[in-house]
Amino acid sequence: MVTFKSKFELPVENFNFTMKSSLQLKTGQSLTMTPQLQQAIRLLLLSASELHQEIQDCIEANMMLELVEDDPLNEYESVPSLSHDESQVNHEAGMQSTDWQESIYEGFSLDLEQIPEAETLSLRRHLLWQLNLLPISESDVAIGVAIIDAIDPDGRLVASTEEISIALQSPGGETPNEDEISSVLKIIQTFDPLGVGAKTLSECLLIQLGDLSSDIPFLETAKTCVRDFLQMIGGRGYEKVYRSLGVSRDDFRKVLELIQSLNPRPGNGYGVEKVEYVVPDVFVFCEKGRWVVELNERVVPRLGVNKSYSNIVEGKRGGVMTSTLKRHLQEARFLIKSLASRNDTLLAVATAIVERQKGFLAFGDQAMKPLVMHEIAEVVNMHESTVSRVTSHKYMHTPRGVFELKYFFSSQLSGDLGTISSVAIRAVIKKLVAAENKLKPLSDSKLSEVLSSHGIQVARRTVAKYREVLSIPASSERRKFG
Repeated sequence: MVTFKSKFELPVENFNFTMKSSLQLKTGQSLTMTPQLQQAIRLLLLSASELHQEIQDCIEANMMLELVEDDPLNEYESVPSLSHDESQVNHEAGMQSTDWQESIYEGFSLDLEQIPEAETLSLRRHLLWQLNLLPISESDVAIGVAIIDAIDPDGRLVASTEEISIALQSPGGETPNEDEISSVLKIIQTFDPLGVGAKTLSECLLIQLGDLSSDIPFLETAKTCVRDFLQMIGGRGYEKVYRSLGVSRDDFRKVLELIQSLNPRPGNGYGVEKVEYVVPDVFVFCEKGRWVVELNERVVPRLGVNKSYSNIVEGKRGGVMTSTLKRHLQEARFLIKSLASRNDTLLAVATAIVERQKGFLAFGDQAMKPLVMHEIAEVVNMHESTVSRVTSHKYMHTPRGVFELKYFFSSQLSGDLGTISSVAIRAVIKKLVAAENKLKPLSDSKLSEVLSSHGIQVARRTVAKYREVLSIPASSERRKFG
């Protein structure tokens, strides 16, 4: 008989336990992230519009907070701020109105939804609206919807008629053939924007050329170019093309101008996200030969603590002190203090940047100096992370335009003339490309040589990188027919 024990047992004497107790005192410093400190850091990260919304939310949630009006007799504990006419700020910052004209589609409807506002109108919904207006059968409408669903944001049809036919198959139903699909596709290709629904770039351009008046000069030659020589034109093989066409150089130039007037991506411009307009946090201007930095404190509403409520908390009148009122009073005063601290920090950092980048303000990008956040942190006696926070999503209005504060920071390269910022080098490259011979544009290697002759040592790969940052095409793509 075998017996199993329910637990594992060992003699106690096999184990020797020694317990020691001691008390040690250590001193040190540590930063505790209190809710108040977390709020102060978060306020530094907010953009002007986000901060404005944050303040509005705090006013709604805290009965102690009040907006301070420009009335000398008001009874508020407040933080002083500069006044600035908001309409003038908007004008100087180059802001544009976001008002849209009344949609031309008002009054029309789709099966299940209304045409959206212009700024949110997608290409698909614009095409569906036009399809809905046609006096066609339900089966053709179904084919049209399937075709529109296969059109990409550029306006190009990305599915074959066979694939569309397969997508329209239904159990027990009649599947449309490719001829029926092609017929509906030709109708959709007449929709606005013209050229939509084409399978290739050549077809897209031919649709647009086919809609032009027949008396336009060189129209037929342009159609031949697009149909037979489009790839050669894209590769800048102009001489071979115009010789094949049997036209002169001057006439071929007019043909190219006609082709270049067409839209290769007719779907562009639809479904564009609503533009968010920048509100500058800082204004910089020259006054009597010196650069002046001012906060746009109009962005931040002036806040105060309502004395009627604060007197109740402090027991000056009213009655029993409530914990809720006391908490609201503490939060209100700390928010006002945090906003003042944020303004001081932003002003100090912006002033240090302006002091360093006077050359840029006076002469433009080519005078931009190399600058890293560590330099500004030392000047304002702050941690580098604080400088990073205060320059994120903050904008400076200058006589040269509105720039994000981070724009003024750039790496440096060494040259015969000393150190030069990457922003300045990009400005020189942009200037050289703008002045180049368009018949023989400068290659990246040539740009590197020209920069070197000016005492700026930049490798060809670096030139290529800066050119791409500036959205400047390669020399082969910049070459024009003369």
